[in-house]
Amino acid sequence: MRKMASMNSLSTYWLCRSPGMETEGPFTIGQLRRMHSAGTITADAQICRHGDDEWMEASYMIEAADEMSAGAAMAPAQVVYVTPRKSRAGTYGCLTAVGCVVILLVALRLLDNGGSSMNDSVNQANDLQLDVKRWVRTELADKDAELMGMSEPVLVKGQYYRIIRLRGKNAFAGPVVNDFVSSSSNAGSIAWMQSLKEFRTTAKYGSLGADGAAQVAGLLKFGLDP
Repeated sequence: MRKMASMNSLSTYWLCRSPGMETEGPFTIGQLRRMHSAGTITADAQICRHGDDEWMEASYMIEAADEMSAGAAMAPAQVVYVTPRKSRAGTYGCLTAVGCVVILLVALRLLDNGGSSMNDSVNQANDLQLDVKRWVRTELADKDAELMGMSEPVLVKGQYYRIIRLRGKNAFAGPVVNDFVSSSSNAGSIAWMQSLKEFRTTAKYGSLGADGAAQVAGLLKFGLDP
């Protein structure tokens, strides 16, 4: 298997039209786009960048390439990791006894004021991770899918929406990364999730309506299907 890296116009890609079929190529992203437009690449097709080992949905990667070429307005939502980073701690010593006392007093004041909010942030991040893991175990075919990160929530029509990124396995048992849209009436929890591909196609016909779906897409920085 080959790992999917960043796309550019000089890259070439291998194509497998469906599980069990022989690999074809390599092709440029422009050739794959034309094949996709002509209908010769189906929903089962997978592509892999030459020299890498990760296979992904051909239609997903072609759409991503089109969005990248269209400009920054169509760039995917920024994903931020929910697990707080651990800062490196080091003891460098104090030049003077007075300096040590001042540093200690400032540190105690910061801990007193910020400790509670930091604990709240960590607890909220842990709760969000648990919500995603419960959804994966009950709703997703790949029960071992791994949470890679999520965006900050945006509020539209009384609901908080996020982009959730999961890493799992495709039909070829190779690693694949997929984005989902989540929603909840509470910014600190997740009620449901839907694949970004499905959300882009159907969101405007549901309770959000065309204007609400467009607002979610704009805030999370992805495009809606026409």
